[in-house]
Amino acid sequence: IGGAQALSEPVLRQRITIQPDDPFAPSVLAAGIASITQLYQNSGFPAARVDQALVDVSAPSLSPEVPGAIEVALRVTEGTRATVSSIAFEGVHELDETALHTALTVAPGQPFSSAAVVASRDAVLRRYLDEGYRQAQVEARLDNGTTAGAIGVTFVLVEGRQTIVDRILVVGNVRTSEDTIRRELRIVRGQPFGLSRVFESQRRLTALGLFRSVRIVDLGQPNVSAHDVVITVEEAPVTTMGYGAGLQGGQRLRSVGDTG
Repeated sequence: IGGAQALSEPVLRQRITIQPDDPFAPSVLAAGIASITQLYQNSGFPAARVDQALVDVSAPSLSPEVPGAIEVALRVTEGTRATVSSIAFEGVHELDETALHTALTVAPGQPFSSAAVVASRDAVLRRYLDEGYRQAQVEARLDNGTTAGAIGVTFVLVEGRQTIVDRILVVGNVRTSEDTIRRELRIVRGQPFGLSRVFESQRRLTALGLFRSVRIVDLGQPNVSAHDVVITVEEAPVTTMGYGAGLQGGQRLRSVGDTG
């Protein structure tokens, strides 16, 4: 492995699972090269490239039983290390932009990482989903800074309409009381229909062990904020246990003599 400066060769070798004396598998080598490339990109080298050269060093032989040998050479072209120059939001109207910043895993001055940008984008989207913005969309736009290697990250949002919980309807319960089901819900009338609240309500209801399935869906018009929420449960079969006592006896044959 040649050309590596920012990352040490032992660190890069850990990404290559193919070893000397292993059968040569091009797919395994390609996976290792992709792993090295991803490591560089996550370390702030978005233009990093890894080239390979295969040299046949087999001993001369005409016998098909004699295995061949290949020498693998990798050349790393790191490129310029990039840093995050700025973080910005566009299209934020309903949520607090300061709170959105706290969800990010990327910050100005850090090495640029495409994985961190994707994770930050997903975190912002989860914030919107938890606040009931079911149709929210988030994209990350990258802009070259004024200096070489500086990349600005802008999160562009389309917030959509917020969904608020109206009535909460429970259906499908026969043996289980509605109060028992409602006690486990984290969905509240008048509050946003948040994704984390839905998941937590499903988890708590499933943990009761009373239901085979639990579904939580909202019903309403797309252009109306308040939606009814329907909790549909399918109760699990009743498990019965039987108890019994038995008396086991035996018979013994005996010969009875003639008493006459």
